[in-house]
Amino acid sequence: MNNLAPAIAQDCFLKGVAEFNRQDYFDCHESFEMLWQQSTDEDERHYLQGILQIAVALHHCQKQNSIGFSSLLAKGRGHLRLLLDKNWQSRNGSFTLAQVDLPHLLEEIENEELTGTQQQPIRHWPILLLIPPAQS
Repeated sequence: MNNLAPAIAQDCFLKGVAEFNRQDYFDCHESFEMLWQQSTDEDERHYLQGILQIAVALHHCQKQNSIGFSSLLAKGRGHLRLLLDKNWQSRNGSFTLAQVDLPHLLEEIENEELTGTQQQPIRHWPILLLIPPAQS
């Protein structure tokens, strides 16, 4: 559950997804952080924090900060892996239109073996795919 009005939360969520997919990772972080700060559901907080930490990691990569990149990528993946291990799906009304396809995001990151170094730049920047919410 999120303390923001559902329409505001959904707009902020979709804005963050668009920013991520445009490689505007700093702005994406800001959008997802606002949602994360207002969330009261532990799993939803892991979901949002995982995405925002991956966005910040990619921002560090753009700035050639390989230490920040590696650290935050690992943390973000950890939050999302926790949810996948629980077979979690968004169950609340915060994001009523869609949610991020977490297996796809993690697969993109792991298949590319993202390194974020000048010697091995990222060949394919990951994107957030949206899937419809689970039906009750």
